[in-house]
Amino acid sequence: MSKDFEQLFGRVQEAIGSIRGIGDLAVYDAALRIGAFLGKLRGRVYLECGACEGARALGLDAGKRSLPMDVFPVEFAQLKAWEVVDVLCIYADELGAGPAPQPDQSLAGSA
Repeated sequence: MSKDFEQLFGRVQEAIGSIRGIGDLAVYDAALRIGAFLGKLRGRVYLECGACEGARALGLDAGKRSLPMDVFPVEFAQLKAWEVVDVLCIYADELGAGPAPQPDQSLAGSA
């Protein structure tokens, strides 16, 4: 039995990681589902595939397998680690673009 998600991830990697066609994302997804079933979801953000791009766009060290939640911007604090992975993957391009443009306040009062 694994004591935490990190150990579970390692066991899944060991069990299926060498199978042809099984990549890091498949290992992560399998470990995530098993971890959810066992109540062992993690507090670290695993950087697989698109999550690496999103972390890099935020200026974080994307060369690591995982990062602790506290290295992410404060806006990410309300998310669970697996939700941060989703945000990093889905919004990688937007995360590197800088802040979203704000509406022109000078036009707000006119009309």
